[in-house]
Amino acid sequence: LPGGSRKRVLIAMLSLFLLWIAVPWFQREASRMIATTGKLEHGWLLEMAVHGNPLHEGMIGGILGPLFLLAPLALLSLRSSAGRHLIAWIAGLTMLLLGVLPMSHIEPRTLIPILPFVALALALAISEWRGALATIGIAAIVMGWPAIIFLYSDDGAWRIPRIHTAEWQAAFRQEPEDHYLLKYLRGYQSGRMLDERVGKGELVLALSPFQTAYHTVRVLDASERSSSAEGRRLRDIVTKTVDAASGDPTTASQARVAAAQAFKQAGVSWVLIDESDPNAHEMFHQAAAFGLTVRWIVEGIEVFKVN
Repeated sequence: LPGGSRKRVLIAMLSLFLLWIAVPWFQREASRMIATTGKLEHGWLLEMAVHGNPLHEGMIGGILGPLFLLAPLALLSLRSSAGRHLIAWIAGLTMLLLGVLPMSHIEPRTLIPILPFVALALALAISEWRGALATIGIAAIVMGWPAIIFLYSDDGAWRIPRIHTAEWQAAFRQEPEDHYLLKYLRGYQSGRMLDERVGKGELVLALSPFQTAYHTVRVLDASERSSSAEGRRLRDIVTKTVDAASGDPTTASQARVAAAQAFKQAGVSWVLIDESDPNAHEMFHQAAAFGLTVRWIVEGIEVFKVN
């Protein structure tokens, strides 16, 4: 084939290959999202780029910046050899990311390995247009300025609100990481305590959203938005047990025993739940009936040991 035809065939094959990888992934993750929340969150990518990606209440999310909404233009770099190499790297790293993380775990910092290649491919694609690179560069500075980010980002997105703030010290590690995270990341201290006290191989059941970045223990997500079928099953058991508490005492007692057996059968050694969770009050006051022992309450998070 002539050179131009070979390039078109290569682009078509690469596009089909990416679709073959991406479509099943989006179908699977969309099904999980619908099963978990009852709806498909259409603005997921837009939220991460513009508003920020707050993980959940009390957690620290990140932000990509609105200029990455121009990322599809990077495909125009396929016209050059350097562009095809960059797109190949993007495709490879993207497939690796999709294979490792579910959609609910993808946030700006997990995209860091990919973003430099996206930025280079985008710059290469628009470099032929007079003044485009300078315009994009100026726009990046303006849109990334702390006072400007405040105008369009979500309150839960991590950002440096002003030029002279304590966040600069944290960003440049002038303030120790532990000090900053203890102040702003709910669950950080609990995670450290779990690391110290949970035995090797023991499983922690999280009935409420809980940070997973700053500890090494195995956590089974059983929160309301969990993508884990086993986690949702155990949460349903706890919820039905709590609902039964307002009815016949015998039925309520049997339900608590069944919940305790379910924990053990699932291999759960520890249970944690946020005090604001609707099930927390019943579990705390009926811990023994659930087969649990209260170990500590820190940052509004109740932690139990399975007996």
